[in-house]
Amino acid sequence: MDFAEAPALDQLEPQEKAELLYLGHYKQPLKSPFFDKLRNQFTYLAHDDGWFNKVFYKDARLYADMLTRLVANRLKPYGIDVPPLGQDVGERLTAFAKNGVLIESSRVVKSHADVEIPLHVIGKFMDYDDLYNNIEKYKSEARSQHWLAYKDGEWSLR
Repeated sequence: MDFAEAPALDQLEPQEKAELLYLGHYKQPLKSPFFDKLRNQFTYLAHDDGWFNKVFYKDARLYADMLTRLVANRLKPYGIDVPPLGQDVGERLTAFAKNGVLIESSRVVKSHADVEIPLHVIGKFMDYDDLYNNIEKYKSEARSQHWLAYKDGEWSLR
């Protein structure tokens, strides 16, 4: 969770602290994932296994901007250096993310200067063990399948 100023943390009431603890433990807000005193713009919740993550943004444009950079960063461990997605592709990807998207960065197809990444709109999951153990089934049942493609210096979503 971001916050505007560190001293604001000391100004939280016991109820607000309890709401933060609940949010961190159950990965869902009691009231809101945003706290006036903290002036936070987003709340990022993740399980330590790296599978579960949920992000609340006050402004959807900030989320789309984060996605444009995240995809390029996730490809670096595979030795693929590409620029961030364009804003229009980021906004389209954001729409898919609202419905639960699986971005398979481990199944990238790379040829010379081109990159393709499979996407599956599979819905939202809370049981990530089930998703992991049945991933092929869920991919075959996906609402839609797409590709993020980097070709001729530009990203597209098809």
